[in-house]
Amino acid sequence: MKKDSDYAFAAMLADLDHSIGLLLEEIDRLGLRDNTYIFFATDNGATEFLPPVRNRLDHPSSFKSPMRNHPLRGGKWTLYEGGIRVPMIVRGPGVKADSQCDIAVTGWDLLPTFAQLAGGGTLQKDVLDGGSFVGLLHEEGRGQVQRPTRELIFHRYNNSYPHSALIDGDHKIIKFWKTGKVELYNLASDPGEEKDISSRNRKLTNDLESRLIEYLNRVNPHLIGSYQK
Repeated sequence: MKKDSDYAFAAMLADLDHSIGLLLEEIDRLGLRDNTYIFFATDNGATEFLPPVRNRLDHPSSFKSPMRNHPLRGGKWTLYEGGIRVPMIVRGPGVKADSQCDIAVTGWDLLPTFAQLAGGGTLQKDVLDGGSFVGLLHEEGRGQVQRPTRELIFHRYNNSYPHSALIDGDHKIIKFWKTGKVELYNLASDPGEEKDISSRNRKLTNDLESRLIEYLNRVNPHLIGSYQK
């Protein structure tokens, strides 16, 4: 039997889908399709369970049913992949229909991307975290995004469970500031983040953790000052 929350969620999606359809139809009617880009994405992953649970950081095996972002772990309020890995759809000039890109882009890539699409020229790169992904849009998902740093870094500053994550290639660490625990995952072989391999890869874990701390201390050191040892 479906829960009331399931029906509410389905109704919300149907309304959203209908409204976006109306927007796209109006853009086409006004003759703006050939010079308008539409970006559609969500700000975070879905809540792991409805109603939400307090032990959302626990291992997936701790729960009787799969999380709602399965096979990804976690969801909203966490830096596991279920919380930060979300889909994005782009429609616009030079974007081939039905093409797909598997290269990760982030929210902080949007500003340089929008600037390039708008003809704004090159932004001052030393004050930006992101890079333009216009090349990915126009080359059917092929290419790279040039950023000042190769890592992708995320930070959840919340007094209940502050934690940070760093992704470099296939490897990802998550550091929990109150406990000092650091987890390491290989996202290529374990996208569900079920196998913490930090104990078997101490050198890599320590290197990624050092780079995470260096970055946070450089951009906003007071964020971690209360927890850093």
